[in-house]
Amino acid sequence: MKYEKTETLLALYRVGRRVKFAAKAGSTDSMLTAAILIGLEDAPVTLSELGEHLAMKPAAMSEQIAKLEEEKLVGKKTGKDKRAKILSLTANGKKAAAQLREALEEHGAGIFSRLAAPEIALLHKLLQRLAV
Repeated sequence: MKYEKTETLLALYRVGRRVKFAAKAGSTDSMLTAAILIGLEDAPVTLSELGEHLAMKPAAMSEQIAKLEEEKLVGKKTGKDKRAKILSLTANGKKAAAQLREALEEHGAGIFSRLAAPEIALLHKLLQRLAV
């Protein structure tokens, strides 16, 4: 196919449009909020590490974290290096992350219903490679 890369990018755009979902409460209605909260589930990370993982500029990341702090979903403290800000989930943030993960799983069931498990695993692996 002459324009295979272009068509692939446009297909990714269309899939992205289908992936948008609305969760039920508060600020937990965006994919960005889901990505941040789920990104903090396993362990605290620095603001810059999370921003890098999500491909966000520092100012944009700080703005999103400030909103989540106001909503008492994320806590922030200064690291050993006084410039580093360590982020972690609050108790409410852990509940919200679990709810978002469940909502994404339900939503994903419909989106991925056309694919077999090995195809989903391959797609995940390929997208992980492209996301870095």
